[in-house]
Amino acid sequence: INGSITEFFNRLPSCSWNKLKRLVLPFCNLTGSLPAKLEPFRNLTWLDLGDNMLTGPVPLWVGQLTNLAELDLSGNKLTGPVSLWVGQLTNLAELDLSSNNLDGTLHEGHLSGLVNLERLFLADNSIAIRVNSTWVPLFNLTVLELGSCLLGPKFPTWLRWQINIYNLDISNTSISDMVPDWFWTMASSVHFLNMRSNQISGFLSP
Repeated sequence: INGSITEFFNRLPSCSWNKLKRLVLPFCNLTGSLPAKLEPFRNLTWLDLGDNMLTGPVPLWVGQLTNLAELDLSGNKLTGPVSLWVGQLTNLAELDLSSNNLDGTLHEGHLSGLVNLERLFLADNSIAIRVNSTWVPLFNLTVLELGSCLLGPKFPTWLRWQINIYNLDISNTSISDMVPDWFWTMASSVHFLNMRSNQISGFLSP
């Protein structure tokens, strides 16, 4: 598949979307911006448009796909902030927006509704994650990749509750702080840990 993503959607008969469960089109040389208006695909559980050449913001209609379990828009050239619509995707197990040009701030309003989230990929964007120090996430992650996002300067206390993570990347996230005592207990299940390019001090737990 090559060409405009808008033309691709327009070529499909609207009746096709009523039964569609998965739309998986990575590495298809799709170009242009996602349509600003599109009839919601209420039954879609998997949307993968990763590693294309998509530009512009992520449209609001994506937030209406409330049956989505996996959303992958990684490896494109998407811009702008992540809208609050992401918090409506309560069935999401995987959210991958990595390797785009996204910016802005994520806060509790974006994340608190993601109660089923297991894998979160936001690396290689300019996204800041700003949540209250007392916030306790309802999700339980196994993979968290936030490299090059903005987490610091304080060590993110909400990580304390993510005790099942086996892949954790918080490299180059502007953290300038001591490693808290709870971190090594939380990280006891981690197989891959990347904290480079920060100003983190403290001691490795034996």
